[in-house]
Amino acid sequence: MRAMIYCEISKGGSHSFYLCVNGQDYYLFSQEYRKGVNEYFSKGVSLKDSTNYAKTHKDSTLLKTMTKIPVYIKYIEKEYGIYVFEQTKKRCYKKSATVMPYQQIQEVA
Repeated sequence: MRAMIYCEISKGGSHSFYLCVNGQDYYLFSQEYRKGVNEYFSKGVSLKDSTNYAKTHKDSTLLKTMTKIPVYIKYIEKEYGIYVFEQTKKRCYKKSATVMPYQQIQEVA
């Protein structure tokens, strides 16, 4: 599952950010137009690069945008039941592994 973050400029002169996972687009958030943010996110950026703070080149608006992205992605994961972050995948796998034996005992008994 390859996740990509991209932004589009809306009619009101603001950025609308989207998460694209397996061809499905999910709206993340909107913010005011900034040239540096548009240059970085307009062509699409991988999930790993969307939070790579070394690539901000001390651009404060780009840094603030990068800090927003994980929060909104976590909301999308909960709302739509998808797994984007590796940490979420591992956490859900551990939960399902600990729940499965108990469910099997219930079904047998």
